[in-house]
Amino acid sequence: NTWIERHSIENYSLNGITYGNNKFLAVGGTGHSSGVILTSSDGITWTPQYRSGSNDSYRAVAYGNNTFVIVGRNGKILKSSDGSNWTDVSISSRDLLDITYGNMFVAVSELSKLYTSTDGSTWTTVSLSSGGGGDVNFYGSAFGNNAFVAVGSSGKIFSSIGGSTWTERTSGTTRTLNDITYGNSIFVAVGGEGKILTSSDGSSWTERTSGSSSTLGSVTYGDGKFIVTKDMGSGSILSSSDGINWTSHDVSLSSVDDLIYVFDTSTA
Repeated sequence: NTWIERHSIENYSLNGITYGNNKFLAVGGTGHSSGVILTSSDGITWTPQYRSGSNDSYRAVAYGNNTFVIVGRNGKILKSSDGSNWTDVSISSRDLLDITYGNMFVAVSELSKLYTSTDGSTWTTVSLSSGGGGDVNFYGSAFGNNAFVAVGSSGKIFSSIGGSTWTERTSGTTRTLNDITYGNSIFVAVGGEGKILTSSDGSSWTERTSGSSSTLGSVTYGDGKFIVTKDMGSGSILSSSDGINWTSHDVSLSSVDDLIYVFDTSTA
């Protein structure tokens, strides 16, 4: 695996990235302060777009229905058809922690809240109840096999067909699940103490051996591989072609802050 370090902009943490309308779009911010939007046509050269304002740090971005949607702190939501001109459609005071698109946008939040929208402008609140009691902070969301899946604190997993009615699923762990993706006909969720869970339908989950006891922070899929970040800030990753068997790599970078990594598929 060959990884190339690409500098984006100093003093900002980049929290989310997506691709649509022939461009990459990455979002982030500085702590709880102003947010930043970066765009690139090739994943190599990046152009910053600043969105000044207090408490506007952006957490995630998704593309669907010819629309980019960014979510962030204090219910911040921005939408754009071109990735350059943005409309503020913020909805609540809750932090929005991730967003995905299937037949609609689903944004996940703290305190057992989800928000759904077909167009990125009008949003419906979905309040969930966990059988284990207490509120769930949702950190990751994904869509695949006609199902939405949200993962979060205490190993909680909820899934939905259609995005309106959600069912809690048995994960088999109480460790926080930080992220989830869908690829190669399976969901892959990752979290604390090296936890990796897989599911074909979002309902039944199986724990896999990651070979790591570190916190796994994020997961994505592309070019026939799942990629997972571990040891946040160390530059270490895991890769897998099937979501079941995992290999650890040291990409020899000291920090993942303020950088975007481009996977060189020619040497994968």
